[in-house]
Amino acid sequence: MRPSSLGLALALLACATAPRRAEVLDVGDAAHVEAADLGRCRKLGPIQGNGEGGWGTSRDQQQYWARKEATRLAEAAGATHVWVTSERDDPNILTVYGVAYDCRSPAP
Repeated sequence: MRPSSLGLALALLACATAPRRAEVLDVGDAAHVEAADLGRCRKLGPIQGNGEGGWGTSRDQQQYWARKEATRLAEAAGATHVWVTSERDDPNILTVYGVAYDCRSPAP
């Protein structure tokens, strides 16, 4: 592999495993908080959601489904927010990894 091709391959790999931007997802009708505010919230633990698709399914649609699943699972665990820490995708599935928080209760 030529040096310029290697750099491009590494850049594409980084895009496939990192979130597009640090983001906090609101669960249900919770008021929005920023990532800097999560220190005052109770950390509930890791959460992930998957967005599956096949031929003709866009990455945006897979991401929507994955985030929807992550927030649904977080809500079932009593969370008000999900901090998205990373995403990993391939042509058939996109997985959103994050941490669930309850911002109704102060951190212990």
